[in-house]
Amino acid sequence: MKPRLTEEQIEELRKLKKEGVKTKELKVMFGISQPTINYWTNENTRINQKKKSVNWFKKLPKEKRSEIYQKRKTYLRNYYRNRYNTDEDFRKRQIKAVQDSKKRVEERKNDSK
Repeated sequence: MKPRLTEEQIEELRKLKKEGVKTKELKVMFGISQPTINYWTNENTRINQKKKSVNWFKKLPKEKRSEIYQKRKTYLRNYYRNRYNTDEDFRKRQIKAVQDSKKRVEERKNDSK
């Protein structure tokens, strides 16, 4: 599986690249490929890659797109379920978000009366 960069690593990568650290050194430091470095440090590269991905996806048959959506939905459901069960801070934030949402719904109901 490809190594995933955290937000902190991406920021550090961009900072080092701006400071003039060579791509070869960044490859070794972060354990990632040159295209990955270009993707995260060059806005145009990122925009072009996203456009290519969107165009590729749009060309797929509807059945294949549905299959991909379903796989993504299953993956995300399992990811968030696992994170909820193993990460106490995440669980607290989720519970607070649900409580806040319920409060807003109640406030809207009261305001409309």
